[in-house]
Amino acid sequence: MQRTTQVFSFVFLILGMPSAGQSQTGPTVVEYAVYGGLVAMAARIRKDDMVVVISGDHKGARGKVLRVLPEKQRVLVEGVNMVYRHVRKSQRNPQGGRIQKEAPLHISNVMPLDPKADRGTRVRYESVQDPSGKVRKRRVAAGRRASGAVLSDVTHGTREMKGGTR
Repeated sequence: MQRTTQVFSFVFLILGMPSAGQSQTGPTVVEYAVYGGLVAMAARIRKDDMVVVISGDHKGARGKVLRVLPEKQRVLVEGVNMVYRHVRKSQRNPQGGRIQKEAPLHISNVMPLDPKADRGTRVRYESVQDPSGKVRKRRVAAGRRASGAVLSDVTHGTREMKGGTR
């Protein structure tokens, strides 16, 4: 029981919320990093990635990621987990009836597809220094049977390297 209490106190400190022994003033500024009760992690799966479904009714299905919903920890994959939506007649949809569309899958049920090995793979990040001295991050296929192929470059920021290699 005491171990559980220690873990919960630790979680509250990470999230910037008061633990049971502190005043209940509410969450602090750290709140922006929290999605669905969990601290946000690096985006292992991104829009336009090819993924393979690893569990559930659609296990083995492959498709392109249409949309990532980080706040719900879900992804929309093209042609996977199709559901019917019943729509009434309107100007937008004059026919009405049943429309098939993709429903979100939990992000833990999909893995990025390794382009060389043609199977699901884990992702690691690699920092590479280009000739101009800038450090660029890229996503690389990782794991025991992975090819080490570059999945994509991370383009949201660059920084100068301060001596040494990463």
